[in-house]
Amino acid sequence: MGLDPTFGIKRFTFGVTKLFDGFEMVPVLIGLFALGEVLNNLEHYKSGQKTEREKIDYKLPKIKYYWKLKFSILRAGLIGCLIGIFPGAGGTIASFLAYDVEKRASKHPEEFGHGAPEGVAAAEASNSGSVGGAMVPLLTLGIPGSSTAAVLLSALMIHNLNPGPKLFTDQPALVYGLFASMFIANVLMVLVGTYGAKLWVRVGYIKKTILYPLIFAFAILGSYSIKKSMFDVGTCLAFGLIGWMFKKFDYPASPLVLGLVLGKLIETNYVQTLMVTGPVGFVQRPLTVILFLISIVALAYPIVSAKLKERKKLKAQTPEPPAETPESES
Repeated sequence: MGLDPTFGIKRFTFGVTKLFDGFEMVPVLIGLFALGEVLNNLEHYKSGQKTEREKIDYKLPKIKYYWKLKFSILRAGLIGCLIGIFPGAGGTIASFLAYDVEKRASKHPEEFGHGAPEGVAAAEASNSGSVGGAMVPLLTLGIPGSSTAAVLLSALMIHNLNPGPKLFTDQPALVYGLFASMFIANVLMVLVGTYGAKLWVRVGYIKKTILYPLIFAFAILGSYSIKKSMFDVGTCLAFGLIGWMFKKFDYPASPLVLGLVLGKLIETNYVQTLMVTGPVGFVQRPLTVILFLISIVALAYPIVSAKLKERKKLKAQTPEPPAETPESES
């Protein structure tokens, strides 16, 4: 939706000038996940019903608990780092992809969406991993890997510092100071998360009659503050309804977000490849072929896996024929 990124043709704008740039990502995310969740809870909320609230407390899990999640954290951290290297991807895409990979790899995928530790660990580890990955194209090529990296690039250019290979030789103290600050930030995050968690869990004590209006108000304010536009507020409300319908009919919202984030990037590169090399350009390089094969396997694996499970289930339910006796043979 909006202007074609290559030729500037209007698509699905319906004469609305605000749609020329498409939808702003932040109001879409707020609507889908925040307002959608609020509307879904309001649908099942009963005002006269009194619910007993159990006491919420926080205890730091033991090392054994983290050790069980080691493969989830390592796998998601690697995915986040790789996704962060791609320009324009960022932590949002990394979190959704890592969560999806972890859900597919899990032996109990039905627990995802209900507080599965693997899902929480995967989303957070990939989000953290994408930060370091985004620094790779920023410092070596001057291409920001995320919106935060784009702000950092602007700050460097204000001080007449051009990111690239020469930055490492001309300003080594700055570059390695940046690396050191990222290590320090991780240490501080551990401290804030550990000692602040006792405060964060107290959100559960807030009554729903107060919590839901607060979430709604902050969602509207957050959407408006992006561009000071009421159109973004309307976008937030519209996608809030869409998010509510997705939850109502059990559709995941993650693919929609990935489509909105990656759609423009995919289309731009697709058209440029066709204009420069034609369809042959998609199979000219070994890396492209490998990525295509990985995509095909990723799409085919759940279908084939479901079919095999269905066959095994039917085979287990089908009674075996009785063994033939010598009398029946005669």
